[in-house]
Amino acid sequence: MIAVAKDLAGVRQAAIELLKEPMISAQIEKTRRQAEGAANKDRILEGLPLLHPMASGYYVRAAYGFWLDSSLDLVPASPGALTADDLELLRVVNQARDEFRRDHEQCPRCAHWLERGGVVCDHCGHQFQRGDQCQ
Repeated sequence: MIAVAKDLAGVRQAAIELLKEPMISAQIEKTRRQAEGAANKDRILEGLPLLHPMASGYYVRAAYGFWLDSSLDLVPASPGALTADDLELLRVVNQARDEFRRDHEQCPRCAHWLERGGVVCDHCGHQFQRGDQCQ
């Protein structure tokens, strides 16, 4: 059995996947719609990525880290309220968020996250022009 709380690399990967989830969900839904009526529908659907390929405990731990981070923005923790594990988890989810933001950009029109260097927003259809300022 894996001690998820101690597998920080796994929790970091799960945190990145949670951040990517809206993008992946949109791609999966688009592919499912396109596969309707296709002769090779089953083959197309078999090729879809899994939203959560890791054990669920990783996603629960990463989600707790994001919740803890956002809670601290609202209510500062009193000294000694956070454990060393909590502090390490905060470091890991913030690293994941930084990595995600380094590899992705937001559409200037709808703020949907996209792979960095995209040409068209797959959410609103905005065509990126040279010099577009992404958020």
